[in-house]
Amino acid sequence: MIWDSENDRGSDCVLKATFSSPSGFRNRQNMARIGCELAITTIALVLLAAAALKINSLSTRAAMGITGAKSGLELAAVLGEVLLATWLISGFARNWARASGVLLFAVFSIISLKHWIAGDLNCGCFGEVTVHPAWTTGFDIVAVLTLIKFGRRPIRDDGNVTASGLLSYLITTAHTA
Repeated sequence: MIWDSENDRGSDCVLKATFSSPSGFRNRQNMARIGCELAITTIALVLLAAAALKINSLSTRAAMGITGAKSGLELAAVLGEVLLATWLISGFARNWARASGVLLFAVFSIISLKHWIAGDLNCGCFGEVTVHPAWTTGFDIVAVLTLIKFGRRPIRDDGNVTASGLLSYLITTAHTA
């Protein structure tokens, strides 16, 4: 890395970092790609955690004999969360996966905001685990913004197996076993 200055006068000196070789630019691209994958994988893992906690809640209620239309809708929501999380992690049709994630988290943010305004202490987003709607609203909005930001930048797929692709394979295998 080479440091350049625009002028040589004391505090007016402005330093600029320029890379002396093209490999510096590639490293920056790799870091951006890793950051993007890490952010999207984190969002997907939160979705999977929420789904697992909701499944636990649903199974507890089913064991107590509490069933109904609401349980069916919740089960459909859980299935949707698992599918979207797996899709986001897999990297398949990334733009569509991220667009679907933006829509889902936008809906989640509206629902959790409704619970927050109503004064509820729990939105039910994580099953029986109590999480204040303010936290889930914040997370949902950050997820929307993250998916929008990383959705604007196409990521080259060089055909290599990524950690997120491997994780997606393991999750899918675990759910079907």
